[in-house]
Amino acid sequence: MMAEPFTFRLETIRRLRRQERDAQRRVLAKVIAEAAKAQEHVQILNDQLHRNVSRLRFARDTGPIDIAALRASEFHQGWLQRCILETGQVLGDRRHEVERERENLARTNQQLRVLDKLRERQYARFQLEQNRQEQARHDESALSMYQRSRPLITRREGV
Repeated sequence: MMAEPFTFRLETIRRLRRQERDAQRRVLAKVIAEAAKAQEHVQILNDQLHRNVSRLRFARDTGPIDIAALRASEFHQGWLQRCILETGQVLGDRRHEVERERENLARTNQQLRVLDKLRERQYARFQLEQNRQEQARHDESALSMYQRSRPLITRREGV
């Protein structure tokens, strides 16, 4: 007699949770990439600002000051600072998004682990029941063989 295969009744939900987890991983990776891009942009703007300040200091130390160039440089410096602030806010938003997506992923992973544990427990119970049934079949077979051989033993003893 062939034993029935193990079926986990919540397998569809488990598969959906896996798909959800994979989708959330992709979303998290995208958000992390966006945060890295914003961080890189802030760094580039900071580098430009420092180069601008260095040029101003060098120009001041090397000769007469060009007022128009000084005003243009100050305007550019103000613009860079505004860009740094705006990009810093975007970076902060992206970091909050990353944390929120990590929490969502952790929650989904937890739900998936619960289903995996439940599946493992049910499989262990299934295996135990299969072993019991197999042992009962072996016991029945052994008892049957014993009972068949017993009348022969008693007849020989009686003769």
